[in-house]
Amino acid sequence: MNIVQGAQAWFPLTPDEDEAQQRALLRLLAPSPKRIVDLGAGSGRIAEPLAQAGHAVLAIDHDEAALAHCKPPIRTRLLDFNDLGADLAHPDGPAHAYMILGNTFLLLHDLIEALRLLQRLAEHAAPDAMLILDNFCASLWREVADGFWQEGISEDTRMQMIWDTADPVIAIREDDAVDEDDWSIRPTDTRLRLWSLGELRLLAHASGQWGAPEVHEDDALIIFRRRV
Repeated sequence: MNIVQGAQAWFPLTPDEDEAQQRALLRLLAPSPKRIVDLGAGSGRIAEPLAQAGHAVLAIDHDEAALAHCKPPIRTRLLDFNDLGADLAHPDGPAHAYMILGNTFLLLHDLIEALRLLQRLAEHAAPDAMLILDNFCASLWREVADGFWQEGISEDTRMQMIWDTADPVIAIREDDAVDEDDWSIRPTDTRLRLWSLGELRLLAHASGQWGAPEVHEDDALIIFRRRV
């Protein structure tokens, strides 16, 4: 799993992970066309196959260069979806599905900000809507259990992983930013939360509007369902 926010940010999954996720989404969202909002859509990795399948997809991202790769019939909106004033509504009506994929949800390291986002999405969601995330819980915590995140510096010395001292939050530094003498998270570092399934369950409960997260049958996705 690649969660580095550098050159690979437009394509954050391995080819096998990407293929499995696309298959799962196409099955999950079939058969009828649905209104879908892809938050942090990047260059349209997921938006494009869903649009080709007949869904009405709105791609939202703050990266203009990435979003320029999303072509009609995909509609686009250039903004940071975590800004409180951001318009997250689908232009055709209540969304049947919101997606935050490509490990983008890890960037929501602040629990209160994540809670506010879930509540805002519910305002624009259809009664039977879904919120769909990567199943990063299983893969990330498996890596933690195997000791992957305890090394600090990668074998090629090009990547440094730094833990917060009081929260399941990390920062990743690459290349010239690696500093073996500094193991504190700087204000300029990008923080990533290693969300657990338990945290997501609490988040859904606190929102009051989304059901508990479900792991999709093929283990590729986590799904919240809108409470009616």
